[in-house]
Amino acid sequence: MDNHIDRCLPNIKAALLVETKPGVKNILPGDLIFWRPYGPLSYVNDEFIVKEVVGVEGDFLSIEGETIKVNNITVATGLPNSSPQEQRAHKFDRSETIPEAQFFVLGHNPLSYDSRYWGYVPYQKILGRAIALF
Repeated sequence: MDNHIDRCLPNIKAALLVETKPGVKNILPGDLIFWRPYGPLSYVNDEFIVKEVVGVEGDFLSIEGETIKVNNITVATGLPNSSPQEQRAHKFDRSETIPEAQFFVLGHNPLSYDSRYWGYVPYQKILGRAIALF
């Protein structure tokens, strides 16, 4: 588990299982959430995946090229973990409202995949909120 946190959130030391299964309305942008790998993330060998929430249900998500905006505010630029042979930035282009009980998440490390690659994290998969210690 520590290896995944180091890869995705290298500047954050976190304690997990501090709050298990927070209410869907209590998960806000900036929160760190964790869940077990499933579906398109089944290849992850760590027990948990930890990412930062940048978009919640009802937010307007816009991805154009390498720019991700939530409610017209840029939350990230660049295309981590990608090369011209693997993915083209415009493959991810979309403009949509984040569906009910879904979350768009990012890591802080350029080697970390994010919701562009594998979609929203559904509330029912979230095990809890991680608390950043420092």
